[in-house]
Amino acid sequence: MRYDLDLLREFCAEIGLDAKARDDRLLEVFLGGGAVLCFQNFDRDGDCLIGFTDVPWHGHGNLTFNDARGYHVELDPLDLLSGLRSGDVLVCERQLKGTLVDRWLVHKLYNDEFGELEPGERIIVRRACCGEADGCRG
Repeated sequence: MRYDLDLLREFCAEIGLDAKARDDRLLEVFLGGGAVLCFQNFDRDGDCLIGFTDVPWHGHGNLTFNDARGYHVELDPLDLLSGLRSGDVLVCERQLKGTLVDRWLVHKLYNDEFGELEPGERIIVRRACCGEADGCRG
C-alpha cells in the first residue's frame, strides 16, 4: 500500500489541518505542541509508514485501534485525518521526569493504552490543533 500524499495534503487543507509536502515521498501534518505526524512512502515494495518525527511510535498502512474488550476500528489515512480533526483520534504524549519519551495516536472509544504509570511518568491526551488559533503553524 502506498499513501496518496497529494490527496492527503488536499484533504488536510479542506478540513483545516496544516500540512506540508517535503518531497514526493513525505507529507508532514502539524498537530500542535511540536507534534508532526508524517505520512511517508518508501521505494521498496510499496511500503509506507505513518509516525511522528521525534519518537519511535509508527504504523504501516491503515491504523487499527483496539480496546480491552476486543472491539476495534480500522482507519484509512483519510478517516484518520478526519478523526484527528473531529477529536475522535487524539494525540497521546508520554513524559518521564518532564521529558517526552513517546507520542502516539489513540482513538477516544477504542483504546487500552493506559496501564500503570511509572513513578515520575505522565500521560497527556489532547486533541490535535487546527490552525494558528490553536497554536499550530500558519
